[in-house]
Parts: sequence; C-alpha cells; structure tokens
Amino acid sequence: MPDNTLTAPADLELLRSLWREVLEIEEMADDLNFFDAGGDSLRLVALVERIRQETGLRVRTMDVLQAATVRGQADLLAGLARG
Repeated sequence: MPDNTLTAPADLELLRSLWREVLEIEEMADDLNFFDAGGDSLRLVALVERIRQETGLRVRTMDVLQAATVRGQADLLAGLARG
C-alpha cells in the first residue's frame, strides 16, 4: 500500500532542530507558523541557509515562507528530494 504522506520523519526532526537553533526556542508544534514562533525576516533567511547546508537542496526563501510550518517545510523538502 503506498504511503500518501510526503513528510519523512527525518525531515520533521531536522526542521525541528533547525527551528530550535534559529529561533532559540526549546519546543514548538509542527503546525505553528514560523512568525508566530518568534521568527522574522532575518531568521527566515538564516533558516533557509541552514536548510541548504544540512540538505544540499536548492531551497528558495519564498517556498520556505509559503510553507511556514515545520510540517509544511518538511513536505517541501520531501518534494524537492523526490525531484
């Protein structure tokens, strides 16, 4: 039976870790908006750069902004990784 979810558990954990690092917070819900968690435009740029460093994927800032939650960004990474 095919898996209908795009999000890989490793993508979720990576993004949780990067959010904690960039936002300097301990915990967040996977569906919390980046800006509601304390993010701003400078931290968004830092997050995108860290995602690029950790994954090697060509992630666009606008795409990360539009996928503004941990879960949304994990789905984005999974989609990019699949090509």
